[in-house]
Amino acid sequence: MQILDHLLEKEGVTLDCVHTLGHFDLHQQTAQENLATCFSLFMYLPHLHELNLYNDNKLLVFPIKDLTETNPVYIFMNKDNAYVEGTDGLKNLLKNEVENYV
Repeated sequence: MQILDHLLEKEGVTLDCVHTLGHFDLHQQTAQENLATCFSLFMYLPHLHELNLYNDNKLLVFPIKDLTETNPVYIFMNKDNAYVEGTDGLKNLLKNEVENYV
């Protein structure tokens, strides 16, 4: 995860990683089974909260101090295609959510 890598590099911290898993849902599940430590982006927290509903081994969420980077979001559309219903709503939803967290 480049966002975490940049923060760790800035802070001069290294982690001994055996494996980096790209499937965050599986990563959270392995952490819940005490098999891994998990750093998750904000967008993956709803899955973590769902896991906590059905398991006695609750995962705790701690924000990462000084983590200010975000993932860019791009919307690409072919200029010759007409919008499908809901496109403007999706764009507004994304814009509003981004403004809420910046």
